[in-house]
Amino acid sequence: MAFKLRPNLRLIPAPTLKRYFASHGLEVPEATWATKKVGPLADRLADHVLQASSVDALLAGLVRAAALASTKGQTALISSAPDRAALTETFAKFENVQERSLWFLMEHPAAFEIAEMRHFLDHHAERQFARHNTAPPGIAVARERSNVGAFEADVAGHFRRTEGSGLSCRAEFVDREEDGSIQLTLHIQGLPASQIEVIGGNYSRRIAHPTIEAAVSYRLADGHLTTIIRGGAPAHEVLCNSFRANILATTAELAPIKARPFALDGLIQRRAFVPEVTAGLEAVRLRALRLVERNGGGVLTIEAPAGKPDVSVYDLATSWFTEGTRVLKKFYVRGATLTFHFLPPAGKAKGRALNVELGWPNSSNLKQLDPEERRIVEDHIARFGLSQIAA
Repeated sequence: MAFKLRPNLRLIPAPTLKRYFASHGLEVPEATWATKKVGPLADRLADHVLQASSVDALLAGLVRAAALASTKGQTALISSAPDRAALTETFAKFENVQERSLWFLMEHPAAFEIAEMRHFLDHHAERQFARHNTAPPGIAVARERSNVGAFEADVAGHFRRTEGSGLSCRAEFVDREEDGSIQLTLHIQGLPASQIEVIGGNYSRRIAHPTIEAAVSYRLADGHLTTIIRGGAPAHEVLCNSFRANILATTAELAPIKARPFALDGLIQRRAFVPEVTAGLEAVRLRALRLVERNGGGVLTIEAPAGKPDVSVYDLATSWFTEGTRVLKKFYVRGATLTFHFLPPAGKAKGRALNVELGWPNSSNLKQLDPEERRIVEDHIARFGLSQIAA
């Protein structure tokens, strides 16, 4: 999500903002800080920022802090802290993730950089730039400069050959004690980019060298190897092979981990989805099915209305078709949406509804969920017999 100054300032309490502004030498009148309402205060602070002559570092810090103002970001911050127990106690005193992230940037700038590297891996580990393999477990990684240098040279060489970038490359180790894995983050020099900048009110063109970021994670316990890099299969192959040869110092073959299909065809039979009450769920319903005719014909999508939690796909099929739910047996299931209805919080009449989309063979929106929500959903997918099966 793109950074926006005024909405971001509205989320951070005034005392923390005041300290942050002071750390960058931006003087704001006390009358402004005395503004009681959040919206007007944020607007006045934004005006001060936009009218100041030199606020690049201040704005850059706000952007960096906002990037880690999420559940995964907070996990990265806590994991990177010098004293995790103390940090957890300190975080409990702050109002929200935005304030915690900005405070951590001010207090622990070096640890914040490590948190950014952790977050890069966690954010992309299940997205399009990630690949997963299995290597031999329990190998002590080689951290000698000669090994790391050879690894950097291989990756930089790939980009030099393919696109002309990669004149330099730097790799940094991050030890991830929470799961016993070793992360190696790479910054590769990209192609020169000519961009127009405003310096002192004057427009000028400057040549910049943006970086290409990549990462490798190796989990000692089971040998799970994750690579994140742009450039498709050739780039992943170079990253894997060089990591194996130079950092793991082994000639053992890597085995790709392939995604497995969800077992969705069982949904054509009417069934009850009984939730685990201890998970805070009130009900689970089948809200939508995307069906493909078994003889290769047309596509049928059945979707229940969002505002009627008691109505499912099965109810609609019963009311729409003469054959009722038996008509579903003429189709293969190629997509399903399950709605998880959570119990209402104390004092609230209505709980939250979470739509989980599963597509055949192995697509889903699980990676977009909050970690705790994902744990609950995946537990129930297994309970309902929809878990991924061997291909």
